[in-house]
Amino acid sequence: NGLGFDLPFMKKRSIIHQVKPSLEINLAKFRTEPVYDTMAIWSNWDTRGWVKLDVLARALNVETKSGSGSQVAEMWGRGQGQELARYCLQDTYVTYACYCRMNFRQPLSSEVVLLQPELLTVD
Repeated sequence: NGLGFDLPFMKKRSIIHQVKPSLEINLAKFRTEPVYDTMAIWSNWDTRGWVKLDVLARALNVETKSGSGSQVAEMWGRGQGQELARYCLQDTYVTYACYCRMNFRQPLSSEVVLLQPELLTVD
């Protein structure tokens, strides 16, 4: 849901806080460059066909993540930075693996990506 939520949210927040992104945030629809939105492409750009990432992952035989994005603020409030970082890394891996499967590529194993402790440093 990069084009439907993530990128518009980041673009609006960057405008509000006057922090210019280092790269242009392109929200153009009906193309796969520079952003490949797995949900939009899976649904053929029809919002009625949008599915949650874990539903898409199961359809593509990709291991799904644990937890839910709805828990992020609560986790942060409880000081669970490490767990939140792991959740975000899992979310990124599932999206990457779905992208690979949708493009007839074999993703790297989740162990290769998710078991790198240096990726989970939270200050």
